[in-house]
Amino acid sequence: NNSIYIADDAGYYWIVGADNKIEKKQINYTSGFKSSEITGISVNSVGDVYVAGNVVKNKKNYTAYWKNGELVKTFSENADWYSEKHVAADSNGNVYIPGWRMKSHEVTYSAYWKNGNLKKLTTTYDGEATDVDVSGTKVYFSGAHGPICDIPCPIKSGTLAAYWQLGKGMTKVTKVKTAGVARKWIMRSRASSIHVEGSTVYMAGDVDGFVPVYWKNKIQHELPVEFNLDTCDYCKAEPIDISLLDGKVLVAG
Repeated sequence: NNSIYIADDAGYYWIVGADNKIEKKQINYTSGFKSSEITGISVNSVGDVYVAGNVVKNKKNYTAYWKNGELVKTFSENADWYSEKHVAADSNGNVYIPGWRMKSHEVTYSAYWKNGNLKKLTTTYDGEATDVDVSGTKVYFSGAHGPICDIPCPIKSGTLAAYWQLGKGMTKVTKVKTAGVARKWIMRSRASSIHVEGSTVYMAGDVDGFVPVYWKNKIQHELPVEFNLDTCDYCKAEPIDISLLDGKVLVAG
């Protein structure tokens, strides 16, 4: 709808219209809950605004989400878990929040919460879900999955950036030579965000924690930086979001 939606930790979200008119909306809390952090905002296809965040009650942390400013649900898990800083909802009002849940110190599931109920995307190795996008009737998650490997790392092994389409499973990116480094020396990649346009999946993230990239479907594209990746030990480039404008890929970080 050509509007911009922004939420903050002060208990409000704003709608900036196409005419630059700004509307300020309050994020309301039910009795006993206090704000800890607002982590995401999204608008579904019918115009409802969903906000995700963390709240505290009686010194216990919960993930929470709101619809049009009203608190809908809070939830937590009886294990180490984390909900990532994103949220999306479909046209029926189903709310999806990505994250992970630790099974043991050896295995961390890629997971998401649908309407506050935990769903697992993986059951082996380590993984995480980092972002969610609803495209029509399809729901997609970005993240990473795979075994930790030592150098030299087998071409298809290691933790790789991946996306999941609900009902169709996981698709991992193709490992390629990156920043001049051969594939066997690449240990991991991670997608931090996802955007789906039609049937094309775009993800932004990094390779080995320091090379910024984006993927179109499974194909990797390196992003330019203003420093030497080999010699600048304290330099960092971290893509955190991706979208498309007039057919061009936009990456923020």
